[in-house]
Amino acid sequence: MRRYEQIHTSSKKVDRYVTPRRSYTIVGIDPGTTTAVAVLDLKGNVIKTVSSRSFSISDIIEVMVETGRPIIVATDKYPTPGTVEKIKRAFNAILHAPSTSLSIGQKIKDTKDIEHSNDHERDALAAALDAYRSHKNKLTQIERKAPEGIDLDEIKALILKGHSLESAVALLKKPFASVEDTEIVDTSPDETLPQQDVSFYRMIIKRQDEQITRLESYVNELKQTIVEDQQNIAKLTGKIDFLRSKEAKRLKTSKEIALRDKEIKRLSQEFGKNKKINKDLQRRIKTLKKISSVEVEEPLKAIHVLKSFIRTLYS
Repeated sequence: MRRYEQIHTSSKKVDRYVTPRRSYTIVGIDPGTTTAVAVLDLKGNVIKTVSSRSFSISDIIEVMVETGRPIIVATDKYPTPGTVEKIKRAFNAILHAPSTSLSIGQKIKDTKDIEHSNDHERDALAAALDAYRSHKNKLTQIERKAPEGIDLDEIKALILKGHSLESAVALLKKPFASVEDTEIVDTSPDETLPQQDVSFYRMIIKRQDEQITRLESYVNELKQTIVEDQQNIAKLTGKIDFLRSKEAKRLKTSKEIALRDKEIKRLSQEFGKNKKINKDLQRRIKTLKKISSVEVEEPLKAIHVLKSFIRTLYS
């Protein structure tokens, strides 16, 4: 949070806003279905590890901004994933990518003593640690050679960006450029600055303009990505509707087939019954035909049916 304070100069009292300076960081990113971010300081200490299945690019950037100022963005994969490349450009950071993807054995070895929740956080940590290891000697030399009173984080960042030790020290010795643990923005427009201060602030403004241009370009890329995503969503929605319609037709057909099969079964059972009845009728017809043929060949005798027959004995 900004605090308002008064800074005394030899000529007069000047009011300035003073903002606490965030440290530079090395960030490892493992993008994918589950995205993980690991943040180290320039001494290789772990500041934060986090992962989520719902991380967007803006969420990753938010984590990075909250934990410091990314100077190196690292990946454990070759070739570099597009997400890592985009984030690196957004921060104008140095990209650290291995010539070949880091092996699982190497990643396990590097992170075995560091707490992490899953393989994605392990991979992000391994990427950040690999980046720190590749710059460790240079960072250690800077700590030994940097003069007293110079912000080590700032001088490390400048040298990592390509400055020599001498030019980095000269730049940081500019007036107002190295107030301990603060970034200073002058709010006294009437004060006449020395020429060297004007040059320094012109350089700062130029760097900020370049950063704004990069961020605007990145915003345009994100807008284009949103348009493409919306088009893909529309296509996928149409495909889903088609598949739903197709599935509905299939289910309807399946239902009709089930009803038809049920009717076929019922008719088969009825046919079986009728076949049995028909067989019995055929047998009876055959019997009747035999009786009819007998009647034609031999005349029938009349038979009287008695209700009862009683034999009487006469004595």
